[in-house]
Amino acid sequence: MQESKEPLRGTLNLRIGGKLEAEIERIAAAKGKSASETARVLLAYGVEVQRRLDAQRLMQHHESEYTNETPGRVTISAEFVPYTWDDVARMNTEIEEMMHSGGPWPPNRAPTWDDIGP
Repeated sequence: MQESKEPLRGTLNLRIGGKLEAEIERIAAAKGKSASETARVLLAYGVEVQRRLDAQRLMQHHESEYTNETPGRVTISAEFVPYTWDDVARMNTEIEEMMHSGGPWPPNRAPTWDDIGP
């Protein structure tokens, strides 16, 4: 997930525990970023997880046996997967098709991960 470069306007004051603060600072130091910037990225990951859980719930059959009161656990999996040469070739083909589709090129926006993601 790439953090958006849109101007930041909102503020949210959070109280966090010392262990969470230390972990955010550790991650920030490892990435060479500020704790605030790192916390924004981590919060965005959490929002993405919640949205996917909401989507999963909405995709259930309307007579599903699982309700909001059904106990369970959330399983999260993440891994870095480098692009293969086939991925790059496919992305380049898709970009070429977009360029010649008659729409504005380049699009009137900055590229996003959706534009290059396999």
